[in-house]
Amino acid sequence: MTPYSALQFTAQGFDSSGADVAVYAKWSATGGTIGRNGLFTAGSDTGYFQITVEDTLSRLKGSALVHISPETGLKHSEPLRPMSFSLDQNFPNPFNPKTTIKYGVKESCHVILKVYDIRGRQVGNFIDSEHEAGMYSYTFNASTLASGVYLYKIVMKNYSCVKKMVVLK
Repeated sequence: MTPYSALQFTAQGFDSSGADVAVYAKWSATGGTIGRNGLFTAGSDTGYFQITVEDTLSRLKGSALVHISPETGLKHSEPLRPMSFSLDQNFPNPFNPKTTIKYGVKESCHVILKVYDIRGRQVGNFIDSEHEAGMYSYTFNASTLASGVYLYKIVMKNYSCVKKMVVLK
């Protein structure tokens, strides 16, 4: 039995730009066991093992077919994918002048992200493109905007969501 750290497999997710996505995993595996400390123990020194990971909020779920061999070490495939469309609260909030907006795309679709002032006037159309399934983040720069409350809205497939953010200069 050969032990490998479960964190080496798929405990870290990456969005389309390669940025880290925080994952707090609940692990399960075939072809070996995962101990309470997150250590994966393979049933043999060489082989293919299916690893499944889901974050504690049940928003992300993914799996990897892991190949372990003494010659090549670890290789895996299939990044984590969101289980639903989502829009997170921007962070930091309030902010000056930049904040990050994260969102999850469950399946390939067109994504539109717009920002409005409190009166409903559009102050920006920042994302308007096709996306593959995955977790994404956008850095919003409000250096040209006045202090105040703004709304950001995302539309993708049959999902839309609006959230508030505060620019504080």
